[in-house]
Amino acid sequence: MATRKSTTTAATKAAPESTQARAEVKAPVVEKKSAAAVAADIATSDVTPKEYIIGVHKVTADTTLKYKANPKRKNSKAWSRYETYMTARTFGEYQKLNKDKQSIPDLKYDLGKAFVEIN
Repeated sequence: MATRKSTTTAATKAAPESTQARAEVKAPVVEKKSAAAVAADIATSDVTPKEYIIGVHKVTADTTLKYKANPKRKNSKAWSRYETYMTARTFGEYQKLNKDKQSIPDLKYDLGKAFVEIN
């Protein structure tokens, strides 16, 4: 069997020096924002997508919504969310009333069950 000699190249000798050089370079400090601050920035920004696809429906901020009487179990979380957003007449109003992560899945479910109609 032939034994293999290890050879040291200039690149491997320079590796410890290059890691030291990398350690001296510091990444810029990025200010972390709270979730509420990020949501506020998004709510006040001018840049919003023009169209959304919810299930099989394509909606815009001007799409009108029509609600049935609240079909949810009384005093449940879903019932209180439905009571909140059933006052919205357009999808844009719906988005302003619902800042939580459950709003789009709620609307998708309600559209599927025909609790909400898109006009």
